Amino acid sequence: MTTLPDSMFEDGYFPFRTPNLTDAEFNIMTWASKWKGRFPYSLPRGLLFQDGRRMVQLAAYEDLVRLPGSYWCAHGKTVHIHPFENANRMAGFRSRCAAAHHSAPDSGSAFIRISG
Repeated sequence: MTTLPDSMFEDGYFPFRTPNLTDAEFNIMTWASKWKGRFPYSLPRGLLFQDGRRMVQLAAYEDLVRLPGSYWCAHGKTVHIHPFENANRMAGFRSRCAAAHHSAPDSGSAFIRISG
C-alpha cells in the first residue's frame, strides 16, 4: 500500500481521483447514460504497470488477494497492490499517467515509482 502525494501530478490533474468517465463526458454521450455509476466507468483513470505489464484495477478491495497483477484505489490517494508472481511489492512498479485521455498525443508523460 502506498499513498500518492498531490505534488506528484501537474496542473491539478490527478488520475487516481478522476473517474474513467466524468459527469461532463456522460452528458455529451447520452447513449452511455445507463452506464453512469457502474464499473469500469466509475473506477479511477490511474493505471499501474509492473515491469511493463499493465495491472488490472479492481472495484473491490476484497478481490485483491485473488488476482496477482492487480490493484485497488482508495479515495484517490491510496493504492493497494497485489504484484504479478508475488514479486517484491515495492520493486519494478510504475504508473504512467500521460493525459486525461489516451488519445491526447500532444501531452507529456509523467512516471511515478511506487515505493515505501
